[in-house]
Parts: sequence; C-alpha cells; structure tokens
Amino acid sequence: MTVQNWNIWAIASLLRRVRWLTGAIAIVLMLSALCLSMDASWAATSKSGNLQAQLISEVKTVQSGTPFWVALQLKIRPGWHVYWKNPGDSGAAPIIQWTLPSGFKTGELTFPHPERIPVGPLMNFGYEGEVYWLTEMTPASQLSSDRPVNLRAQADILVCQVECIPEQMSLSLTVPVAAHPPAVDPTWVEALTRTRRALPQLSPWDASFLVDEQNLTLSVDAAGLQAEQVEAVQFFPDQDGVIQNAAPQTLTVDPNGITLKVERGYQETLNTVDGVLVVREKLDQQTTTQSFTIQATPKATTPNATPAADVQQSGIPLWQTLLLALAGGMILNLMPCVFPVLSLKVLNIAQQAQQSPKQARSHGLVFTAGVLVSFALVAGVLLILRGLGQHIGWGFQLQSPVFVLLMADVLFAVGLSLSGVFTIGASVMGLGQGLATRSGYVGEFFTGVLATVMATPCTAPFMATAVSVALVQSAPVRSPFY
Repeated sequence: MTVQNWNIWAIASLLRRVRWLTGAIAIVLMLSALCLSMDASWAATSKSGNLQAQLISEVKTVQSGTPFWVALQLKIRPGWHVYWKNPGDSGAAPIIQWTLPSGFKTGELTFPHPERIPVGPLMNFGYEGEVYWLTEMTPASQLSSDRPVNLRAQADILVCQVECIPEQMSLSLTVPVAAHPPAVDPTWVEALTRTRRALPQLSPWDASFLVDEQNLTLSVDAAGLQAEQVEAVQFFPDQDGVIQNAAPQTLTVDPNGITLKVERGYQETLNTVDGVLVVREKLDQQTTTQSFTIQATPKATTPNATPAADVQQSGIPLWQTLLLALAGGMILNLMPCVFPVLSLKVLNIAQQAQQSPKQARSHGLVFTAGVLVSFALVAGVLLILRGLGQHIGWGFQLQSPVFVLLMADVLFAVGLSLSGVFTIGASVMGLGQGLATRSGYVGEFFTGVLATVMATPCTAPFMATAVSVALVQSAPVRSPFY
C-alpha cells in the first residue's frame, strides 16, 4: 500500500468512526429529549433560574369560618417579566389551580396594577422584580385544632425576556388552626401593605368613551385634579383588542377631568371599555401612584364617530405592510430555521427536473399549497383561541416545551443529514411520502408543512412591522400574515 493510498484509507476510516460517533450522540440526545418531554414534572419546581415562588399566609393561625389572605410571592430574575391577567400583545396570563381542605372556599386571584413592558415593537402588561398576587381564603365552619390546614397550588406562569419559558410550580403552605382570632404575621406586613396600596380601587368617577375610525378617546370625570400635579396617566384594558397596546396614550387634564386618546384595537364593536386607570401625581414634593378600576360607557356618537367600524387599524397602509411582509418572508428563507429544509427541497426538485420538468413544477405547487394551508391553519387556531378569550400571540406554540424539543430534534437530524452523517431519503424528506399513493404529492404537501413548522421560531428584517400588524388587526387583515 502506497503512502497516498494509506492516507486515503486512514481518512476514510476516521470519517466512518466520526459518523458512527456523531450518529450515536444524535440518538442519545433525541432519546434524552424524548424522556424529558414525557416527564411532566421537569419544570414543576418553586425555584428556577428565572423565577422563585412561594405561598405565604398573612396570618400565623387559621380560625374556623374566619377569612384570611394568602399571597403568591414571585421573585423575578432581572431583565425578565411575568404577565398580568391581560398580557398585552404577547405572552399568557397566569393560571393558579388550588387544592384545598374540605369546606374551604377561595376567591379570585387579585393583581396589583401592572406595568407597561415593551418587547421589540410589542407592548406587554406585567411585572418585573418582585410581585405578590393575593387570594382570599374562607375556611370551613368547623376545623380541628389538632390538625393544621394544608393549602396546595399548581401555578402555570410564563416568564419572558425575549424568549419565554413556561414555569409549572407545585406549591404548598401549612397553617396551624387555633380557636382564637388569627394574628397577623409581622414578617409580611410591609410587603402586603405595599401590595394592597397597588391594588386597583373602585373608581369614584364616571367614565365614558368615544371611538372613530382610528382612535379611542377615554374620558374620566375626575373633577378637581390639578393638571400641574398629574405626572402621568396610563390605561390598561381588561380585554385584548380594545386599544393598540404599543401606541402612545395622549393625556389631557382640564377642570372636567382626564382625557386619554389612543389608537383603537382590532375589536370592531365596543359596548363597554373596562380596565385599570393608573394615575401618578406629585403632591408635596412626593410622587404617589393610585389605580382605579373603571367601566366606561359609550358617549353619544358624532358624525365622525362610530361604535363599530370595519377599518384598517394600523397607521401604516396595508399595501406597505404586505410589501414588508413579502420582503421579510424572502429573507426568512435564508434563516437557519428554514434554510436546511429548503436545501433538501431544492435538491429534490433538481433531481425531478432532470427527469420531468412538468412534474417538478407540479410538485413545487403542491409544496407551496402545504405552506399556505399550514399558515392558514395556524392563523385559524390562533383566531379561535383568542375569540374564546385566550390571551395568546405570535409563536404561541413555542411556549410548549414538548414542541420546542421536537423542533430541536428535527433541526438536529436535518443538520446531520446535510453533513453527510446519514441520508434522508425521499420518503423521510417528504414526511409521509411513503404513505402517498398519488405520485408522491401527499409527501410534497407535508414537506411544505415541515417548512412552515420550522419557520415559526424565526424572524427576519422587515418582519417586525408585519408581525405587529398581524397581532392587533381584525381577522380578515390578520390572516395573510400567518
């Protein structure tokens, strides 16, 4: 064997070993990810890298039939945030499920007023730093003093920076039972007092609103406020689609009260406008913040006002938004989420074109149909869920750990195939082509589905405006962007 042949043999042997080792690592990673996705308790902890949580009781002991307050304390990692009951343009409201002793009753989860949290072109409503969410508990009328009560909660909380991580926490709290009236626990007096000051109070003022094609004007009859003392006023709607969350809120304070003007949201008909009004004033060189729950009723309409208008709700013309979406979609094909799948597709079309150009065109059209149908399905599901009251936004499926792990596995496998570790055949590349009975068209269709699924975690230049429009428009305008 010559030196040159020996070198070729050695290199080939090394490549075979590297491929075997890489394939073994891929299998181990996939199996680990599968096991991780099957373990529903992997995130069930009260302490993670981004969020710490615990249940606390305002009282040291519980008395039969005497209501008391329990708080869920959250300590949030700097730079991250959690959400209010209306999360804004993206995110998800928290869900708390209680497991209580027999005879116990629980009230609704009570939130302090939220903050505006900008995330790119979107505006979310939530909390940073530390927050306490309150719940009133009413014990059973008869409790045994020798058995403490155990309160358990299952908390599903989405914590986000730019990316989002769903946290599922199993929390518990044990409180002794006593015959005498419960005593307040001094440990939490300061924190809970501060929290109660931030709870929205029932507004003492009447409120009304007026809408036109572009704006919603909210008027609060808060006579007596001094314009020079009011530093800021912000409105947080209870429901999604009432206003453009990221739009500026223009404030006017006069002897008649407060007027806020903001771009209206995608909701076409508004019977009432409910939400929280946060007023920040400067009194005696000190800044105080108060919040109020308001329910505004419609004002008498004027010739330029309408309670329901089917109009475009964005300041950018629709044709410009569509153009930006087209440019962003073209650039999106070069992103690492999509490019590997398209590379496989291009190679497949090139092979087909050598045999039958007509068949290659037909397969390309079926592939395109798979992409369009998939995006229409994603848009339809999102519209249905938001119509049912779910506060979800762009990329909502990426909040599922199982979905994210599955996508990571698929991308890893595609990367190994492009590296030559193994070859993805036509049946695998087609995601179902082996089941096809009509010249592989079903396989081509599901290849388009795969490209759509892989595109959902990605974004690209010019896409921000299109995504923002898609999240806040009515269904006919929103659907093409998905």
